[in-house]
Amino acid sequence: MTRKVVYLALALALLLAAFPATTVDAARGEPGNPEFGYGITLSAAGPMANNANFSTFQNYAQQLKPDWVAIDFDWSAIQPEARHPLALDSMDALMNLAAENQLPVLLRLVNAPPWAQTAYGPEPQLTEALLRELCDRYPGVLQAIEVFPGANTLAGWGALPDPAAYTRLFSSLSQSISQSTQGKVFLVAAGLQITDPANRHGLDIDALDFLTGLYQSGIQASMPVLSLQYQSTAGDPLDPVQSGQTTLRYYEEVRRIMLAHDHSSGLLWITRLATPISTADPIAWIENACKLLRSQLYMGAVFIDIPSTAASQAGSNGALIYNLSHADKLIQVLRQLIFQNAPEEWLTTAVP
Repeated sequence: MTRKVVYLALALALLLAAFPATTVDAARGEPGNPEFGYGITLSAAGPMANNANFSTFQNYAQQLKPDWVAIDFDWSAIQPEARHPLALDSMDALMNLAAENQLPVLLRLVNAPPWAQTAYGPEPQLTEALLRELCDRYPGVLQAIEVFPGANTLAGWGALPDPAAYTRLFSSLSQSISQSTQGKVFLVAAGLQITDPANRHGLDIDALDFLTGLYQSGIQASMPVLSLQYQSTAGDPLDPVQSGQTTLRYYEEVRRIMLAHDHSSGLLWITRLATPISTADPIAWIENACKLLRSQLYMGAVFIDIPSTAASQAGSNGALIYNLSHADKLIQVLRQLIFQNAPEEWLTTAVP
């Protein structure tokens, strides 16, 4: 009998060695998960943060079942003075909303307050302290942080854009947050903004030039995910890149730079996507754009701005914002796109 028990124990040990224990699966789109992810965007400040819109977002979260929720964290608005604590009531409500619906959150860190700025950009130690506090406050639900998107612009960085300064900050934060969260939160780099040479600020840096500077500064080792933001777009999603126009396929130029620096393993996220203002059917445009993005193996996720009760036909920042007459159709299209990722998760969801 004893010998039989030993044999059974040995067989079990060999079986466990062949199939090691795994942790919770990575969310769609993040490093370690090859599936494409769809995200929606909420706001923790301004008109979108009122009670009526929380109800709207709750409905959208339940109807869409997105893979991610992106929340803009306007640091200057939430903590305008260093002596004041973070005003996190709206943020807490949104994070609770995400947690209740089991939605991982991408936090977009934007707009460092003047007291946290230096001549070279956001102050590293103050930024690290903020991110640590947020990670401690929202364990589990906060899974990714986009660090100062638009870093190639004066507005996004808060100082003269500098790839070397951004690399120093990002690399330091990436190591610190990875250690403090045991790898449960990862950072997303750059949020490159495609700027129109005719309209951009004179101190802004072209997105591709800035990305080249990041690689030359050694960011690759700490940058598993690079992000790109479309503040405006032109033409059909399938149109090739054209001089003087920002077409959707600009991401191909970004990927070319990544490959030129041996970063084939890096993922690209589209963390903000705008439709052409002149397009006749913005819903069809976003549907075709999402299908095209999903077909690219190096593309991890795309984030769509959703309408709220305060939404207008066109947002001041160029983000994808529809008036409410478009909402139902947008929801239907996004449902169909997200359904493709995991149809089994929708079996108990009634179709409206």
